[in-house]
Parts: sequence; C-alpha cells; structure tokens
Amino acid sequence: MPIIEPPPEGDAPPAPLRERLAWFALLWPLGAAVVGAIAWAMRALLF
Repeated sequence: MPIIEPPPEGDAPPAPLRERLAWFALLWPLGAAVVGAIAWAMRALLF
C-alpha cells in the first residue's frame, strides 16, 4: 500500500458516513487541544 494515496476518481463514491464522522470525532478534540496549548503558552509568555 502506498503511503500517499492518489485522489479518488471523479465518479468514485465518497467514504462511508461512519468513517467520515470518525475522522471528525478524532480531529476535533485534537485540534481544540492544540489551540488550547498554543493559547496557554502565549499567555505564559506574556505574564
């Protein structure tokens, strides 16, 4: 299996809804944690 997959064909069906929601459920808290960590670090530098 290649590390980087090519984009899907134009007529290819989208990924199943469960898979798309799983990615969203995984990335949302990680993104929020990264933003929180950056905000905390910036605040620590100012005070």
